[in-house]
Amino acid sequence: MVSVSLLLLCLVTISTGALLTMLVEHQWAMAMEMWLPSYAFLLLTAFYVQLDLIAVKRKRSPAYVQWAAVSTLVACQTQADENHATSVTTAQLSRNVDRLSDALMTYAQFGVSRKLGTRAALLTQCAAMSQQLESAFETSLRDRSQVKVLAEHIVHLIDALGRQEPLNMVPATESVPAESVAVGGSLPWRMVLGHLLAFLTGVG
Repeated sequence: MVSVSLLLLCLVTISTGALLTMLVEHQWAMAMEMWLPSYAFLLLTAFYVQLDLIAVKRKRSPAYVQWAAVSTLVACQTQADENHATSVTTAQLSRNVDRLSDALMTYAQFGVSRKLGTRAALLTQCAAMSQQLESAFETSLRDRSQVKVLAEHIVHLIDALGRQEPLNMVPATESVPAESVAVGGSLPWRMVLGHLLAFLTGVG
C-alpha cells in the first residue's frame, strides 16, 4: 500500500503543477512541462511501490505469513471481547483473514521450494487452511463466541510454522485434492518481470 506521506507529496506536486498551468498564458505548454510530468511521477511512483511490495512479500513470505497470522490472532482477541466488538472490529477481522489467506498462498509458492511436487503439496495444505479460516470466520458471524475456533486454527498454524512443519497445518483428511490446486510453472516469469520493471522505474 502507498503511504499517506507519499500520497500527500504527490498531491501537492500535482496541485502545484495544475495551479501554475491555469495561471499562465500558454496553458498547454505549461501542462506539458509541469502538470503531466507531475502526474507521471505519481503513477510511476505508485506503480514502483506496488511492485516493490509484491517482491518483498514473495522474498520474505515466511515472515509475511507469520505477521499476518499474529495480526489476525490479535483481531480475534479483540472480536471476542464483549466490550470491544463492533462492526469496525468485524470488518477488521475480515480483512485480516483475507490477508492471511493471501499470505498463505504466497508462502506456498515462494516460501519453501520451487519444485512442483513440494509446491503442490504445500498449496494443498494452504488451501485447506484458508478454507478452514474462512469457514470459521463465517461461523463467528452467526455466533460471535465461536471466534475462538478461528483463533485455535491460527494458533495451530503458527505452531506448525514454528516447528518448520508446514505440511502439518491441517490433517491430511481435511486437505483439498492436489488436482484442484493450480501450480504455476517452475519459472516465476511474472516475478522476474516485476523486478525488472521496478528496476527500470527506479533508474528512471
